[in-house]
Amino acid sequence: MRTAALLAQAQLRRGWRSLVGLSLLIALVGGLVLAGLAGAERTRTAVDRMIAYTEPFDALINPSDGDESRLDYDMVAALPMVADMSRMYGVGAFSEGPYGSIDELFSAPLIMATDGGSTVRFDRPLLSAGRVPSPDSLDEVVIERNYAASEDLDVGDTMTIRIFPPEVLGAAFEALDAGEFDAGVALLSDPSMGTTADMRVAGIGTWIDGIVVDEGFEPVAAWMGPAMYESLGSPSAGFGGAVVRLRDPDDLAAFTAAVDALAPDEKVVYQTQAVSVAKAIRSTQPAATALAIFAVVTASLGLLLIGQAISRRVQLDALDNDTLAAIGATREERFVSSMVRLALAAIAGAVLAVGLAALLSVFTPVGPARFAEPDPGFSFDSAVLVGGMFVFVVAVVAIAIVPAWHGARLLERSASTRGSTIATWLAARGASVSLTTGVRFGLEPGRGSSAVPTRATIIGAVTAVTVAVATIVFASSLDRVVDEPRFYGSNFDVAVDFDGDIQGDADGLQAALAVVARDEAVARSGELRIGEILIGGQQVTTLSFSSGPDAVPPTIATGRAPTALGEVALGATTMRELGVGVGDTIALDAPGFVGDAIVVGRVVLPGVGLYQGSDRTSIGIGALVVPDTIGVDIDSTKSSLVVEYSPGADAAAAEERLGESLAPFGQMFFQSNGRPSDIQSLDRLRSLPVVLAGVLVVLVSVTVLHAMVVAVRRRRRDVAILQALGSTSRSVTAIGMWQGTTIGVAALAFGVPFGIVVGRWVWILLANAFGTLAEPVVPVTGVAAMVVAVLVLAAVAGLVPIRRGLRHHPAEALRSE
Repeated sequence: MRTAALLAQAQLRRGWRSLVGLSLLIALVGGLVLAGLAGAERTRTAVDRMIAYTEPFDALINPSDGDESRLDYDMVAALPMVADMSRMYGVGAFSEGPYGSIDELFSAPLIMATDGGSTVRFDRPLLSAGRVPSPDSLDEVVIERNYAASEDLDVGDTMTIRIFPPEVLGAAFEALDAGEFDAGVALLSDPSMGTTADMRVAGIGTWIDGIVVDEGFEPVAAWMGPAMYESLGSPSAGFGGAVVRLRDPDDLAAFTAAVDALAPDEKVVYQTQAVSVAKAIRSTQPAATALAIFAVVTASLGLLLIGQAISRRVQLDALDNDTLAAIGATREERFVSSMVRLALAAIAGAVLAVGLAALLSVFTPVGPARFAEPDPGFSFDSAVLVGGMFVFVVAVVAIAIVPAWHGARLLERSASTRGSTIATWLAARGASVSLTTGVRFGLEPGRGSSAVPTRATIIGAVTAVTVAVATIVFASSLDRVVDEPRFYGSNFDVAVDFDGDIQGDADGLQAALAVVARDEAVARSGELRIGEILIGGQQVTTLSFSSGPDAVPPTIATGRAPTALGEVALGATTMRELGVGVGDTIALDAPGFVGDAIVVGRVVLPGVGLYQGSDRTSIGIGALVVPDTIGVDIDSTKSSLVVEYSPGADAAAAEERLGESLAPFGQMFFQSNGRPSDIQSLDRLRSLPVVLAGVLVVLVSVTVLHAMVVAVRRRRRDVAILQALGSTSRSVTAIGMWQGTTIGVAALAFGVPFGIVVGRWVWILLANAFGTLAEPVVPVTGVAAMVVAVLVLAAVAGLVPIRRGLRHHPAEALRSE
């Protein structure tokens, strides 16, 4: 062992530069791997840390009678499963007048007031700036992050609202409900009818339901305390309720049953925080999964590249084997000497990798999880980083054992190596010397001191092409889902929402639908009904679409849509939660049907709900039934008219015409086919796989290019012999170009089909997990462009080093050999 140690010490003094280069490669690969693993864990757990920090409510109670509700909230607070309760009130606040249209009238943000419990004791916002106002404050509010960004508001800015007495609001809304929009708007535009109030932004924060937002269902924009609400005269918007934290979240079903028993003659709607939490967690998982996959792929590729670098290092060391053997160094001592040096390089690289990963932590969490992180910035996950460092050192040392043992042989192999079948085939058919020799250099490893790791180089090139093609397929499939509404269940262009008694009037809704269908711009239209029913013992937000040849259809992923009572289609996530599949039966308790229903399909649903703060459907969450299953109840259902315009139709002009023709049916609002939060989280993910795959491709490409440069340099003796035999500079240059092109073609021949298979497979897994349609896209143009780029890059990689070698006289290369 002493001899091995002295030998390692001597070789370290002579070859420390190459070991430093190996350590830096290990540091780069290890740093990316550890950063990916730590970032994935930080992204995955961000919502959990936010929950622990903010203590969100477990259930929101929203009685259908609003301010007129007979629900005794003191009795609710006294229920044994309730840990804390806070009253909340909708604030009747409007934007500043005068109002030119009904849209301007209702352009004010949604504002809620609290009794001082919510936002202070529990259900606190995760603040990005400022502070939560004191309950005693008379002019301060805390606003939601998304609203602050959309309105360009910051801490210290002032928001002005307009407040009307109850009698003025009542008269105005009577006019609006009767279709007399101008009269209602004019009444509220009169400066003498209301007062204005200034609200100062004290803080900006995020709640669980603001991590990802369904378009058209934005969270509460601003919260004020009880003192400010009372000082404004308690300007009610007609709705309110309470938020509750339970002693045990598993008591939710018992709690809702107890509250229903306290108000037996009133419909109480619940918003469960579990749905918002699940949606937030689901939105962060793609980014966490992408980082984890990146770490695994980087580890696999990186260890391959490190093994390739170790093999080259060992091959160079083997040139001294004869000399070392002559002075008495055994094969075992040479092996130990190599392992000591490689282990030192691995340890140094792993330590640097930990530092690099820690520095990269400032870029995590990624995606929507960044808004949920209570402690952003630098992070040191000791379990992942230190544990990963030891694992990485062991992996590198394990990889080094085989090449180090083989490299410690006494003599250089004299046996000839098998020639390339392709090069032999080309030569037999009269191919040029440049082409034949270039192919031979690209595929044959050679032997002795001029041996090159051609197999490792080709494997690295195949890997780079595979990653690039897989990324192109994945990114194109992702773009298609984000851009085409049918992939998130929105097969309509606009939804018309009504207020007032028409919601419970089936005949009135059909009459309004007939008016919409007659418009020249409308291709298809129908009714979308929303309700909450019990499926498998769980309350599920459920939709129904009216049927008929001109109705807007739902998106069915597998199976078919329900056509009769006793049939249901479920979203993928809901299907997994209930433990059923297509063809199974499940208990269904709805106004129009009670009994066992058959699951006839898997449905992709748009992001809609009963009201702005209610539980909503989203791609894989919710159910689809026929309209009669949900029924029509103004207190527990909501109906909208969904419209698909003809191709090329003027949507703005059509909306104006429909607004006029539907005026007799009461107050209405036009909602675009908003993208659900799942799609928005996927939208934020668009650039992530491209960036991560780009890092991998660059890492592998640089290593492959370096290997090709080394290969060309090691062939300098062969090139010198060709020059001595009369080969011109032009023919030698062609050899280098064909050598690079051969490796490029080999990489494309295997990498393109592998990449297509991998990209399609990964996308199908993600699409099925989200519940959308699994229809991967293979963009021919993008793949073709990548093929051309690889061929050009490979040709240049072979061309440049051989051109540089031509600067030296052949005799110099032959003398050095």
